[in-house]
Amino acid sequence: MMTHFLATVEFDERRSLPDLSADLARVFGIRLTKDDAGRFDEVPAYVGNVDEVQVTLFGPTEDQEERECVLEVSYRSSLLASQAQAATTALLQPVFDRTVVDSTGHINCSAQLANLLVAHGFDDCKPIR
Repeated sequence: MMTHFLATVEFDERRSLPDLSADLARVFGIRLTKDDAGRFDEVPAYVGNVDEVQVTLFGPTEDQEERECVLEVSYRSSLLASQAQAATTALLQPVFDRTVVDSTGHINCSAQLANLLVAHGFDDCKPIR
């Protein structure tokens, strides 16, 4: 059985995608690189990971009216939720503090990720449910 934590937050349009990527990379302590492979159907994205935690920052396409950026943090583990939380980086442990699986099969940690990012100065961040 796999435990799959998923957290998704949105940032308002005041930051550019490269600047936001650099700011998030500093907070998470990981390298986020521009995805040039086209994995996300023409949506500009920056990707990175810390162990089993995948971080993807999506920007708006050229034709999108909305200019917000969306951050998705996904963590899949073969451990139980409480063990998986303890096994991740200290920074992210408060994000992965839930154990209730939603109807999609994920443990939704979007509110916790938004709280963590707001505490690190990202006041333009809000959870996507």
